[in-house]
Amino acid sequence: MKWQADAAKQLHYKVKGRFDGLSLQRVGKLPGFSGLSGEVDGNESSGSVSINSDRLKLDAPELMPEPLAFDRFAAQANWKAAAGEVEVKLRNVALANADLEVTANGSYQTLAGSPGKLDLNVHLTRVALPHAGRYIPLFALGTDARSWLNKALLNGQLLNSTLRLKGDINDFPFADNKKGIFKIQARASGVALKYAPAWPRIDNANVDLLIQGKELLFTTASAMTGGVRIKNVRMAIPDLLSEDLMLKIQGEAEGDNARVLEYIHASPARKHLDGYADDFVARGKGKLNLLLDIPLQGSQQLKVAGTYHFTDSEIEIGKYLPTLRKVNGALLFTEAGVSAKNIVVQILGGPAKLVIESGEGGAINARLSGRANFSALHDSNPHPAWRKLSGEPEWNVEVAVKNKLAKVVLTSTLSGLQSDLPAPFVKRADEAVSLRLEMKDLSSVRDAWTMQYGSLLNANVLRQKDNEGVWNVDRGIINFGNVAQKAGRDGVWVTGTIPQVSLEGWPVLAGLVDSEGGTSVSLTGGGLTGANFLIQKLSGYGNNVNDLHIKANSLNDVLKVQLASREVNGELNWQSKNNGKLVAKLKNLDLAFSEANSGPKTQVEPSSKLKAGGLAEVNDQTKVVSNVDYPDLDLTVEKLSYKGRQLGKLELQARQQGQDFLIDHLRLINPDSVLQADGKWRLQENNMQTQLNVKLDINNAGNVLSRYGFPNSVKNGSGKLEGNFNWPGTPRMYSNAKLNGQLNLDMVKGQFLQVDPGIGKVLSILSLQALPKRITLDFEDVFSKGFEFDSIKGSAVLKQGVINTDNLKIEGSSAKVTMKGQINLANETQDIKVRIVPAVGNSAALISALVVAPVVGVGVFLASKILGDPLGQLAAFEYNISGNWADPKVEKAGESKSEK
Repeated sequence: MKWQADAAKQLHYKVKGRFDGLSLQRVGKLPGFSGLSGEVDGNESSGSVSINSDRLKLDAPELMPEPLAFDRFAAQANWKAAAGEVEVKLRNVALANADLEVTANGSYQTLAGSPGKLDLNVHLTRVALPHAGRYIPLFALGTDARSWLNKALLNGQLLNSTLRLKGDINDFPFADNKKGIFKIQARASGVALKYAPAWPRIDNANVDLLIQGKELLFTTASAMTGGVRIKNVRMAIPDLLSEDLMLKIQGEAEGDNARVLEYIHASPARKHLDGYADDFVARGKGKLNLLLDIPLQGSQQLKVAGTYHFTDSEIEIGKYLPTLRKVNGALLFTEAGVSAKNIVVQILGGPAKLVIESGEGGAINARLSGRANFSALHDSNPHPAWRKLSGEPEWNVEVAVKNKLAKVVLTSTLSGLQSDLPAPFVKRADEAVSLRLEMKDLSSVRDAWTMQYGSLLNANVLRQKDNEGVWNVDRGIINFGNVAQKAGRDGVWVTGTIPQVSLEGWPVLAGLVDSEGGTSVSLTGGGLTGANFLIQKLSGYGNNVNDLHIKANSLNDVLKVQLASREVNGELNWQSKNNGKLVAKLKNLDLAFSEANSGPKTQVEPSSKLKAGGLAEVNDQTKVVSNVDYPDLDLTVEKLSYKGRQLGKLELQARQQGQDFLIDHLRLINPDSVLQADGKWRLQENNMQTQLNVKLDINNAGNVLSRYGFPNSVKNGSGKLEGNFNWPGTPRMYSNAKLNGQLNLDMVKGQFLQVDPGIGKVLSILSLQALPKRITLDFEDVFSKGFEFDSIKGSAVLKQGVINTDNLKIEGSSAKVTMKGQINLANETQDIKVRIVPAVGNSAALISALVVAPVVGVGVFLASKILGDPLGQLAAFEYNISGNWADPKVEKAGESKSEK
């Protein structure tokens, strides 16, 4: 190395040599380096340098954001100097390390008053995006843009990219390509991008990157964000050097509504929907178009403009409204609010229109108006309550949401709706009844409900949600009558006057809802807290109760109910623990009381009737409800009567045990008889059956039959009747045609009287009163005037409603009767073989003999008494009785023609 320096003259030097592992410590603004190897040959006018380093480190804080290290650095350069300016030409520049692999060619020229002029072509074979920022010169990006880039680029590789830089560095970044060129074009794969802290990151993107002048642009045809497939995405920073750094994004997502809703929940778009969409559940397809202006630095505000298009979708919009079906239309939202004008939906089975507008303070107001179609609801909702409603009433709903608190008001005149629900909610289609239902959030864990249904019902309920998410009723009042009252005390109270209530149907409608489909609501005291109301007419299952006054009060999970009316008086205690227990102590209970003066009639005849006792109509077929837990029963009625006839004292105790409902104890006691029974109701859905064991101890058969509705059919008589019976289904599904079992009868000392076959039916068969009317032999003295019996004994087997017996014997002083055959209870027919052996001393034939030949007659009479009536046996008569009970067909055995 040679040099010559003179303060007044130009420096002269000459250098030539090789270097290896050369290092220079950074001093001030001068860069430092280490591991530099190569050759140099030059002087103050020109020269060349060749670099070939395997481990080069560069520390240039005035040029690069951080020190850099390269596994390989190779380059060739020539320089020329003239008139105080230096021009450097670069050739075959090659850089490589774990982050990148770059080749470049270009030139650099010093300029007075400028950092210099560059003309550079760079080819980037690969660049690891997460570390790209460390290789971008400081002059190329502003501080905020560099910070965003370092945080945003999470993963990905730049492949086969180019950089073009030409111009005076003073004019960088050459906006609008004026005075120079700055352009980076790149394609990246596997890109993961966190473009803003609050928004879901973008993953699995193949990105085209363009930096030109001051603008940065990312475009991708397809990517994933928040579990949603997005496409046609464009992300741009218009001015990388601006102090108000702004990121502009536009894109669209198309696919499952559920996925798009998840994206909205996870993004700041949720805030601009006031969080109201948090509880939405959506099915079907949709399309989202989204425009975002996201401030990365500076004082500008976030801007959001989005449109979501629903296509034949189904949306559940929270706890207050039914599911919206076949949703079509667009929802528009901005940072200021949301709007929708032409969304068409199907709700309550019919068409409706949805209008949404933003209000002051971030409020959202929605209006729904439509016409219900209950015929369509029958197909989509299996609950039997819907099947009791028909018609197409109009309705309106207004929804207001602010700070995620909602107020919903439903109104309708219900014109066009026919209700076959049990009274008091039965209604004609042409009858207008005003309905207003309001639900209002008081806080995130409290709400209030009010309901007005014509002049019949006003209700007011306050609820609170506990830590497990269960809504509990704190206060509620249900007032029957046209006077609205506030829920002023804890618990649920019922007051007022109800014109008419039907018992039939309600247990079925409530019992069909299982634990998964029901509403999770619990009430203080296990349900009702207290009541004081009057039912003018209570009817059901053939019974009527008039002017029933009900008082109730709940204490320590026990609801005590006082009943007072002419037909029923007494007390009910309901214990809500476990499956519940009902204890009833009634002074009197009058069943099937007269309809006279029993109050107003039902307004509408129901188009179909629900079966009782755990049955419900579903799709026009009867479905047995077997998944219900039944309460224990303990019932005592001191005076039970039926149609004005005193039946005596009733005791009933029953309980559920596993899949059986057990009748532990049933007794009906009166002076004439004691009826005892036990059994069970098997609850298995596919094998439901009722079984009953019965024992009836009879003191006076005639009085017993009179109590049960068959007066003047038998006189006196005592004994017992025992049997066990079963039939498929519930106890109330009893059918003569499906009855099975067996019975035993043992009676003594009574007399059959004249029985009306239309009433007595089976008794008329046993009394054989049809015989004298249809046979030649005159048995009028034996049967027509009432057959006195000393004993009746026999047994029978029942199968599918048919009684079969082969040993029924009736013995009396005038005749002995043996009956064999079958009686069909369902068809009310018989096929019986009757053998009658008249006692000789009383037979009409012997009486005639005494008149014709007294001597012979007396002899025969005495012989029959001494020899045990052998002549009576010879005089036995056999008959076949068939046909229906009211008009039987009687034939002598061996004859084909009836004797009339």
